[in-house]
Amino acid sequence: MHLFFTQQAAAVALRRALGPSAADRLVEFDAFVPHLRSAADVTATDALLQCRGDAGAPHVISEFVSARDEHPRGLALASVVTTVDALTLWDMLVAPALYRRRNPGASLVATATQIEHATVVVFTAWTSLAVDDLHLLVALVGHLNPAATVVLLGADAPLALDRHGFDDAEASLNRAGWMHVLSDTFAPRSVHARVSTFRYQNLRPFHPGRLAALFDAGPDSPVGANVVRAVGFCQLASRPHTVVLWDQCATALQFTAMHTDTDACAEESLAFGQDIAFFGVDLDPARLQDVLDACILDDDEFLAGPAGWTALPDPLPRRET
Repeated sequence: MHLFFTQQAAAVALRRALGPSAADRLVEFDAFVPHLRSAADVTATDALLQCRGDAGAPHVISEFVSARDEHPRGLALASVVTTVDALTLWDMLVAPALYRRRNPGASLVATATQIEHATVVVFTAWTSLAVDDLHLLVALVGHLNPAATVVLLGADAPLALDRHGFDDAEASLNRAGWMHVLSDTFAPRSVHARVSTFRYQNLRPFHPGRLAALFDAGPDSPVGANVVRAVGFCQLASRPHTVVLWDQCATALQFTAMHTDTDACAEESLAFGQDIAFFGVDLDPARLQDVLDACILDDDEFLAGPAGWTALPDPLPRRET
């Protein structure tokens, strides 16, 4: 089976590259999953599943795994194919403010996850970019997903699907570059002098008000300007027993509660501090370090303990898993 995430601007080129026989077999993922759960007969090699453009890849892959586990046949996920229009992706990652004004409903975070968890990232219309811009964009994708195969699709070139029969589901859930940065295994295939990563670590919690003010600066914020992607685990002082996922693409930011220690008698917080991977173009690590350190609790605030922290104003978004 194959999962497809496809930018709208790249859809026609993808169908042409797949050819009529394969393109006609593309079915909507949301419509196909109930067939898996009902143990309906399916032909694994012919299942080409088109996923919603606003769907996060980890959720889709996990839903597929859950559904196929209920099926009597062993159905392997052979590939996750993310197809992007090169110029559209450039605007999303390198000029996000302009892109979001033109596409107010677009989900930058969802697109980032679709790249991070793909086995193959297909570029269409890549000749519309200057050579160095294309090199930079390929390096960005290579940082977001060091294990992905990048395909520069020619105008009339076919796209061959991998039919090796191995199951890539678990591997796809662990492909994201930020996971490798946090585990000290990061080794991108593609590099560019302007593309880099920065790992921020601090044992103390963030002051939610100061962190919110940092993001209120919008595209000019040090955590917005030049930052293409930032993901990791953090702790907000106002939520002392909650592990929060910092999930950012350009200026689009989500804070998701990953796990909460609900034991009111717990003497220690579930997790302390910050561990966040930043990816960007022309990043200034020293400046990022300074502005994020300024959002950390100072000595007096830290000594107030969790009882005092929960009284801090917390304007940051809340989202549960």
